Amino acid sequence: MQNELAKKKQNTIRLAITSMSAHPLSEWFFGPETIEKIKSAGIAIVISQSSPGQLHTGIVYRYKEEFRFLELCWHHILRNDKFAFPSTGVYWVMPKMTADKKIMLGVRFMKFGEDYKLKIPYGHGTPFAEFDEQENLIIKPECIGFTCATLVAFLFESFGHKLIDWDSWIPREEDAKWVEHICKLMREHDVEADHILKVSTNINAIRVRPEEVSAAVSKEEPPCEMVYCEPIGKHIFEVVTGVNPLGI
Repeated sequence: MQNELAKKKQNTIRLAITSMSAHPLSEWFFGPETIEKIKSAGIAIVISQSSPGQLHTGIVYRYKEEFRFLELCWHHILRNDKFAFPSTGVYWVMPKMTADKKIMLGVRFMKFGEDYKLKIPYGHGTPFAEFDEQENLIIKPECIGFTCATLVAFLFESFGHKLIDWDSWIPREEDAKWVEHICKLMREHDVEADHILKVSTNINAIRVRPEEVSAAVSKEEPPCEMVYCEPIGKHIFEVVTGVNPLGI
């Protein structure tokens, strides 16, 4: 059984490497100089560097005649502001979908952004949540919260476009250090103590990173496993942070 799992992992890693060769970043991962093209794309997942070594992601979408930027900034801070063109330092990817679906998503993203501005908890882990028939968000007890990345993936999945295979993700050693940092920031910003405790003790939970959600768009038929997204995500991280700005 272990040999079969190891073989499957190696095959998926080869697929990710092949994807990077056959579909280089320049073909599906776009830089700040092309940001105006989002106007014709109609919808995009955007990614930028929010602080040294930390990336941030959100959704730019068209609603009627304007563009909005939906992003989870922090604990109970969901923003849905008008998106300013041009925007420096912003990279983007375009999920593959029909024009009609883009319009439908724009309406749903707008409603979500207006309904839940102060209601989305921040925390890592699988986003155990769903929408009921009235499109009310139901967050299940086992869900600690969302990050900017898991909210993006959750929303696309909830509205019919699954990007991430959640069950394939595993915790990483460096994720524990990230959780410690987040809990420190939460204490400094007076987040309620019981929520900090939930986040700090959620030690076996996964963390899907912003660059890994962007990486999932490169696959012809998502959802994507962790072993596919992780190496491509590292490549994206290097480009956005300037470690390897040419993406070579």
